[in-house]
Amino acid sequence: DAEKQAEGLLAGISDPDKSKVTISGTEAVSYCNQLETAMSGPGTDEDTIYHIFSLIKNEHDMRLIYKAFGLRKSYMWTEKMDLIQWLNSEMSSSEMSPINVKLSWLS
Repeated sequence: DAEKQAEGLLAGISDPDKSKVTISGTEAVSYCNQLETAMSGPGTDEDTIYHIFSLIKNEHDMRLIYKAFGLRKSYMWTEKMDLIQWLNSEMSSSEMSPINVKLSWLS
């Protein structure tokens, strides 16, 4: 199921190198909460998503945000999903295009 798949992905991402992150843990949590709000409820606030991704400077920032997002449940789903699953469920492939490079840093 989607939740087990997300748990596997989350466990498979290595932790960020704290000496290379450009954002604090507090900022990462704030960004994650802003991303969740941008994707919650009717409609998706792509501008907020693009803004948050513009603040991600390297793969270590991306890992920190991905790990901080963790698995979250939305009003729409019965299972918890990770950041990538949330984004894929809320945005079309063309809308995802500007952020795909940074998401690829998780591989």
